[in-house]
Parts: sequence; C-alpha cells; structure tokens
Amino acid sequence: MSKSFPAWLGVVRRRLYVILEQGSIDVTSIAINYALVALIVVTLLATVLESVPAFAAEYPIGFRTVELTAVTIFSLEYLARIWIASEHPPWRRLGGLRSRLRFVTSAWGLIDLAAILPFWLSIVVAPEFKTLLVLRLLRFLKLTRYSPAMR
Repeated sequence: MSKSFPAWLGVVRRRLYVILEQGSIDVTSIAINYALVALIVVTLLATVLESVPAFAAEYPIGFRTVELTAVTIFSLEYLARIWIASEHPPWRRLGGLRSRLRFVTSAWGLIDLAAILPFWLSIVVAPEFKTLLVLRLLRFLKLTRYSPAMR
C-alpha cells in the first residue's frame, strides 16, 4: 500500500468487499444481502403500484419515501462497489482507477447504475417524466446478483 493510503482504510475496503461480493460469509453479509433483496422487491412493488393513478394520487408521500430511501441506499451501494472494485481478484493487478472503470463498464456495474439512473435523470430532465417510472423496473435485474437460479 502506498504511504498516502492509510492501512485501516484498506482493511475497511476489504471488509466491505467481503460483505458485498461474497454474500454468505458471515451474519453481517447475509443480513445486508437479504436487506438489499428486500429493498429491491419493495421498490419493484411500489413502482408497479405507483403506476396505478388511484394509488399514485392517494399515497404520493409513501411512494416518494420508498423511492428516496431506495435511491439513497442503492447509490451508496454503487459507490461502495466502485470503491471495492480493486479488491476483485481478477482486477487487482489493474490498479485502482482501471479496476473501477472495469466495474463501471461491467454487466453488474451497468445494472447497478440502471437501478439509480432514473431517479438522478428525473432531477436533470424533468421531475414528472413518467417514462422514468418504467425504467425503475430495471431494478429487477439487481436480483440476479443475489439469486443463483436467476443467474
């Protein structure tokens, strides 16, 4: 490790890698992975229900709360996965920046980006751009990470 990179930060990154990428190693990683799966399912259900005009009109705050919670957690997860990319055995030799670029352009990286991009685009494009509601259903693809049967 370089002198500018504190050793404890490397330990944190390695631990985060184990939690996010190796899934069933310990109670913490199992709990986090199940929580992410549950959040994916909840957001998919909320997205479908929000597409019904009567539900959208009656529960706008609930749907907005689910979406803001999900996009916050998924954005933090995405940033964490970018940070830990250099811990992946096949990418270690590439170095920090190249391994991170490798993750961002990988299938998993693009799926993770697709899970948060509709929200961030709605801020830039237009808050009421309803097509982005449908794009949130791409979060379904995130389930493939956690389900061997779906892979």
